[in-house]
Amino acid sequence: MRVQWGVWCLLGGLVAFAAGCAPAPTISATSTPSVTEPGPAATAVLPPTATWGIAAPGEVLFEDPVVEEIYDLARSDLAERLGVSRDDVTLVEWAAVTWPDGSVGCPQAGQGYDPGEVAGYRLVLAATGQSYYYHADYQSVIYCDAASEVLP
Repeated sequence: MRVQWGVWCLLGGLVAFAAGCAPAPTISATSTPSVTEPGPAATAVLPPTATWGIAAPGEVLFEDPVVEEIYDLARSDLAERLGVSRDDVTLVEWAAVTWPDGSVGCPQAGQGYDPGEVAGYRLVLAATGQSYYYHADYQSVIYCDAASEVLP
């Protein structure tokens, strides 16, 4: 009886081992691969200033479509303020930030602002050899003089 029990355990172990060593499924031209969400350990986090892709000269590609639109608005505004071409305005850096209140980090004297944190962005643009600052939330883009800028 003892020998039979040992044989059955050995056979069961071999079957389990063989099942675990089965060849991986193959994907043919007619099969549809499934996409699963990566777990937290597999998620790569890029810094907010990272860009991707191959850009034409003077073009910047973003991984965030919201900041791309904000950059476009800020770039046009700065070019108009300085009387230069949009091509003369470049992006130095950008970051997603949480502003402490509705002033989005650029309070104006005598103005009241909604309290509470506001999700947004800070962009640094360059033109005419100088840096210029723009603050934004999801509703507006504001030129912010360096002397008025309050960082989060």
